[in-house]
Amino acid sequence: MRKSQDIFDGNPPPGIYRLSSRTRPAAILAAIDAAGWRGFYLDGRGISSKPAFLAASAHALAFPDYFGHIGMRSRKV
Repeated sequence: MRKSQDIFDGNPPPGIYRLSSRTRPAAILAAIDAAGWRGFYLDGRGISSKPAFLAASAHALAFPDYFGHIGMRSRKV
């Protein structure tokens, strides 16, 4: 888990960090939590479109069920 430790030890700007590792996601999330960060696991293997990515991200980040659906009612123009 050396690469993730490098991130924790430095002072990187806020953002999204991708980590490819053989370490179990639960162990990585525990290390992230111990470092005072908040991490989320997003398994991208089944994501093949932007809508699928946004839905998976909303689920991983525990957004409310209505997220992404406000103002999306059909309208006749």
